[in-house]
Order: sequence, then C-alpha cells, then structure tokens
Amino acid sequence: MKRHAGQAMVWSLGFILAFALVIVAAIWMLRTDVLFLCLFPFVFHLPFLPGALWGWSVYRGGDPRPPLIAPLATRLFPIG
Repeated sequence: MKRHAGQAMVWSLGFILAFALVIVAAIWMLRTDVLFLCLFPFVFHLPFLPGALWGWSVYRGGDPRPPLIAPLATRLFPIG
C-alpha cells in the first residue's frame, strides 16, 4: 500500500505537468487555427491515458510498475 501511495504521489507531479502542456497546446491550437481546436478533445485525454491503463492492469490482478515512476518512488519513499 505504501509503495502504491508513493507511486501515486510521483505520478501526480507528472500528471500536472502533462495537463499544463495540454492547456498550452490548446491555447496554441486556438491561436493557430480553429480547425486544430477540433483535436482538443483527443489531446485533452492524453494525460489520463497512462493512469487508466495502470488502473486496468490492477483491476485485472496485475502489479504495474511504471518504468520511470516506480524506481523514483522507491528511492523517495522507502518502505520501512
């Protein structure tokens, strides 16, 4: 449980950065061409995709260890 909480905290930082990039991309799309704005619903969901895939893996009984997040979370939040 502690390992998953650490991974979630590390992932939340990555998610916030990805979401900020999506907002910047949306502003760029709106300023460039209104047609690009039609792509925004697809781009908006990209930051949610890894979390959904990891959640599906857990639901199916797996133990996902995201490649960059798991080692970093293990170093930042060692299990007692």
